[in-house]
Amino acid sequence: MAVSNTSKNKEAAYKFLKFILVDNKEVYKSYLKADGLLSSTKDPVTYPMGPVQTQFVNNLKGLKLVDEITKLPGENALPTGMEDFTQKSLQLILAGKPIAGELDTWDDEYKKLAAANTDK
Repeated sequence: MAVSNTSKNKEAAYKFLKFILVDNKEVYKSYLKADGLLSSTKDPVTYPMGPVQTQFVNNLKGLKLVDEITKLPGENALPTGMEDFTQKSLQLILAGKPIAGELDTWDDEYKKLAAANTDK
């Protein structure tokens, strides 16, 4: 949950989220439990989970979080258009195109888009 930078009522929205997420952990716990969600607060809110959810959470222990490649900022960002290209390519694979042949196009497309983005 977040407050949009363009919100007309930023302060009120922030206070509302603080009310739900920090000041009333039981309300937040009810929200999480209703949909089987995991807490995203600095101090996690927990509740008894079913066996599948418990195993899922246990499998996360010890893993190092890494940024999603399509969301990297600055010089590490994908060139404009690459995410759209890969999404279309994945759709073609799901529709039956040979995987190896489709993935072979990714490097060339990346180089082409990177060069086009550098020229701007």
